[in-house]
Amino acid sequence: MDYKAFTITAHGSQKYGNDPYLVHLQAVQDKAREFTDNEEILACAFMHDILEDTNATEAEVIALVGPNAYLVIQCLTDKPGKNRRERHLNTYWILRQNVTALFVKLCDRWCNQQNVIDTNNSKLIQMYRKEYMEFKFALYGNMHEGTQVNQWIQILWGQLDAQYQSMQEIL
Repeated sequence: MDYKAFTITAHGSQKYGNDPYLVHLQAVQDKAREFTDNEEILACAFMHDILEDTNATEAEVIALVGPNAYLVIQCLTDKPGKNRRERHLNTYWILRQNVTALFVKLCDRWCNQQNVIDTNNSKLIQMYRKEYMEFKFALYGNMHEGTQVNQWIQILWGQLDAQYQSMQEIL
């Protein structure tokens, strides 16, 4: 089974808003594809929520995409915490240590923010707007200066900032 079929099956009937979860997974992969055709990175983008939101095992994911991609996906998986903020803060420091995971996370965040803007979901716009500065403070930096992925990350930060401005103007 290829990683896409496995991931779609693992997410089962989960929804992303009113859409099948596949819509979100494909959007994140498509966003990553704007920057790269690296299959390992694209697989990580498509599978970014598999450990967090399904019963997929480490062994299954490694068998599909290998140990390096598994490590990236593991970095993207929210760590335990008593609420959304604490889970994210417990995860962000790990993301900062893996440039590929940070890149995929920014693609994921871009897709989430764009979705709430497109659907004009005022509750989620408020949530993303409220947490954006903490998100950026926790993850922004030039830890991997000079790398191709870092150039992509800088472009994504510019796009995320523009979305944040849009969200500021909506409400």
